[in-house]
Amino acid sequence: QHSLLLLSLPVLAGAITMLLTD
Repeated sequence: QHSLLLLSLPVLAGAITMLLTD
């Protein structure tokens, strides 16, 4: 289950980056 967190972190970071850079 820890793997899910490791995979979700980069996804969230990417989404935030896209929102910030818009």
